[in-house]
Amino acid sequence: MSNYMSTHIRRDDLEALREINRSLEEHSYLVYSGQAKPQFRELLSSWKELIRDLWNKLRKAFKEKPYEKDPLRKEVLYLYTLLETAALEDELSSAMAEPFIPWKGSEKVSVYTLSHLMKSSDDPKEREEAEEELLRAYEKLWNLKEAIWEAHFRVASNLLGDGKPHPRAYLEVLKAVKGVDYESLRKSLGEVLKLRDLLLTFLRETQGFTPPIPKHQLLYHLSSKRDISWDPQALVIEVFKGEVIPDSLSLDLEDRPAKNPRAACFPITPGKDVRITLRPTGSLDDIVAFFHELGHGLHYGYFGYLHPEVDWKNSLSLNGSITETFAFLMEYSFLDPDVFKSLGLPFSKSDLLKAWAYQLFLIIRYIAKLDFEVKWLSSNSLDTPRKLYSDTLTELTGVRYHPQEAIFDIDFFIYSADYLRAWVTERALQNFLRKSSWPHHETTFKLLVPIWSEGNLLDVTDLLGKFNLTFSTSPLISWYENLFSSYGSP
Repeated sequence: MSNYMSTHIRRDDLEALREINRSLEEHSYLVYSGQAKPQFRELLSSWKELIRDLWNKLRKAFKEKPYEKDPLRKEVLYLYTLLETAALEDELSSAMAEPFIPWKGSEKVSVYTLSHLMKSSDDPKEREEAEEELLRAYEKLWNLKEAIWEAHFRVASNLLGDGKPHPRAYLEVLKAVKGVDYESLRKSLGEVLKLRDLLLTFLRETQGFTPPIPKHQLLYHLSSKRDISWDPQALVIEVFKGEVIPDSLSLDLEDRPAKNPRAACFPITPGKDVRITLRPTGSLDDIVAFFHELGHGLHYGYFGYLHPEVDWKNSLSLNGSITETFAFLMEYSFLDPDVFKSLGLPFSKSDLLKAWAYQLFLIIRYIAKLDFEVKWLSSNSLDTPRKLYSDTLTELTGVRYHPQEAIFDIDFFIYSADYLRAWVTERALQNFLRKSSWPHHETTFKLLVPIWSEGNLLDVTDLLGKFNLTFSTSPLISWYENLFSSYGSP
């Protein structure tokens, strides 16, 4: 039966689903921006019966036609999983933000503070100590995080009717609901993994690093040490040679003690209320993060802009690859060497190359994460193979990873694959747009706003097809090979 979920959900239930979505996004924003403590369990309690009813519809739909493409399926899977894990997630989020870890005598710090110190402290011994304390904290929180993973597996097994929870059910359910063949994707990225040698050569010749590189060393040396005064809105206008931020998109720049310092985007009501929260410190890393979130903000902010009648369901997606493509598109448009140079920012060529080296590291790291995730989730064991994680990540990246990081590093709903598909898509799209004076506000409104306005139903292959492009890793590989072939030149 075609679109079972869409045709068997009452209009009242769809309206309620939209309100649930809006409330969750708003609460996530308030928590992230330091204005509230996590209370997802309490928030979901009033919709418990509706979510369970929708879950039963999804189970019936899945039994009749498991591989049907319908974003409502992913939405219901996400909501039911959150309902089952909300109490644990609230507990873990509070624990990670709580200063419970002894540090420097009587002082106590949080997991988030340690993570920041590990990357940013100018004292190499302090960075090393922060990483060691972080690993001890992960050990203390391991059982809680493991319980959340087991709940994810239980939900997937329930959907398949398999009885006892197991990782393989999770993999099969996500392949069906998100429309991604993870094994095929993993194989297609083999050529990209060869860029690891290029990255390690760069790190050896510029930083003296040899594998396995301590992670705290890598993160510190690839970050910018220079802060500038900048205005996010003014910089966007300068990059795009005009205004591109819609009225529906707002920037939360207020400094709050509990506010997460990294930029993030929250599409509370796509096309009407989309918020980016940030604390503009002025480092290149933070500016890059802002442009990434700007991509999400434009994508959701222009929903319905040219099509006011578009259905809310069109703002939902099968997977995260499409919105991450637009996020990377904005991020890398800012980092493009020609654009970057034209802005006259007080960052050096070395700062720019380190930023690109970090991006390449992320790509290789996420390929390694996907490799581990597919191996683990293809098994029937609930036990997380810690050694397999650290061995896989260390071998494929050349950076030292520890067994204690395993379940804190891997992504729920295999989001690593969404990032990887977006990285491949972005580079092909970026190359195409460069032929049309990109980045420029006129190009944005001519080629991208019509796509954003229609909604979020496209997969990345559909998006590429609109421009007669194909999903290929070649543009991505060529970009990094050309970029780093001349990194030593003036």
